[in-house]
Amino acid sequence: MSPTESRPSGTRGVRQALGVEYATIGWNAFEAVVAIVGGIIAASVALTSFGIDSGIELFSALIVTLRLRSLMTGGEGDEVK
Repeated sequence: MSPTESRPSGTRGVRQALGVEYATIGWNAFEAVVAIVGGIIAASVALTSFGIDSGIELFSALIVTLRLRSLMTGGEGDEVK
């Protein structure tokens, strides 16, 4: 199977996915900062932990974005260089 057959929507689909990932990165960054600062001010372990969890989700979204950008440049999303 050629690479274009495995991705039926091709570049358009990857661009749409990148848009969603950029929105996710923005939201998770905002959420993490607000929750961590709010948790520290309120001395709330639960709220601070929620902010840390948002930071972990942010890291995950960054990894997905790197893989999608790799697909845009003609590489494989999971190749090792």
